[in-house]
This record gives sequence, C-alpha cells and structure tokens, in this order.
Amino acid sequence: MNITGFSRIESIGSYVPEQKISSEELMDEIQSETRFNVPNTWLEDLTGIRSRRFAEPEANPSDLAIEAGRAALEKCGMDPKDIAMVIYCGIDRYWVEPATSHRVQR
Repeated sequence: MNITGFSRIESIGSYVPEQKISSEELMDEIQSETRFNVPNTWLEDLTGIRSRRFAEPEANPSDLAIEAGRAALEKCGMDPKDIAMVIYCGIDRYWVEPATSHRVQR
C-alpha cells in the first residue's frame, strides 16, 4: 500500500516562562537539610537538573502554547489563517471540553 499525504510541518516554536528556580532553591524551600538530613545539592546531583521554569500562577497551559505558536508563525512567516490544523500535546487539561488546541487555534 502506498499512501501519499499533503500535510507538512512548516515550523516549530517554543516558549519558556521567565521565572527560573534552581534545584538548590527547591531543596531549601522544603528545608531538606534540617528536616530530612539531605543536602540541598542532592536533587541536582541525582538528576543533573540545575533549574526549571515556572509559569505565573494565573497562566494556563494554553497560554504557553499560544506563545509557542506565535513564535512558530513568526519563524516561518505564515499567516495564522493558512493553518488548517493545530495539534496540542500536553499532560495538563484545565477544562474538559473543548480541547486545549481549540483555544490555541482561536
């Protein structure tokens, strides 16, 4: 069977929030050394992750996806009206329906 498709990925965008928290800061927040006798470098030593980004409390996953979409559109120079489909992949849904991709598309 030979299937020929016409879809293509024109661009990929990303967005990371401004707020950056180090692994040591997280360990200090839970008072790892005094409460659990675990050094505040343990998390970074174990995982190699030095820091991670946090979105503002009022930010929804779709807000971050919208910013990533804007970056992708800017990169390829396409008009949003030329987009036929939006695919959103995430592990957090903050409403049941419609799907998050509908908000991103709108």
